[in-house]
Amino acid sequence: MAAAQAHALVRQLLSEGRDEEAVEVWRDRVRAEPDDPYAHYGLASVLYAIGREDEAEAACREAMAKGLDGVEPWLFLARLMTLQARFGEAEDALREAVARDALSEDAQRDLANLIWMRTGDVVQACALLDAAPPTAGLTALTVKLLQDAGEHEKAYALAADRA
Repeated sequence: MAAAQAHALVRQLLSEGRDEEAVEVWRDRVRAEPDDPYAHYGLASVLYAIGREDEAEAACREAMAKGLDGVEPWLFLARLMTLQARFGEAEDALREAVARDALSEDAQRDLANLIWMRTGDVVQACALLDAAPPTAGLTALTVKLLQDAGEHEKAYALAADRA
């Protein structure tokens, strides 16, 4: 079964509450193609969707060991770790995601929010955003973070400066 077909079938099975069958679709793909990182990542995704975070993490790490790289698997790990209140590890995973793509708005936003949540220090949370290339999207993330922290004058000044 092709990956697109597997995704469609899994979505249908999950919508029908047939969680274990959905997991088996991806387990079958992993058995058929044990070196395919995307099969392992698909398994990780369905396990995450049904709340089996430990197994999802193991499958994601296996996908990475098989060659899956980039921002997405690191974001995935960070979200799993955040769900499990493993905030230090989540921060490390987000820093890896940002290192792979400093322009990833998802990675930058999640990292800034996690730092702010952990420290209460909006300056520290904005530091990585400030160090990133000044794209419109990253500027908007910084402005929103400053607004959320009640730093409206700084948010306005940044927006006006970058406009």
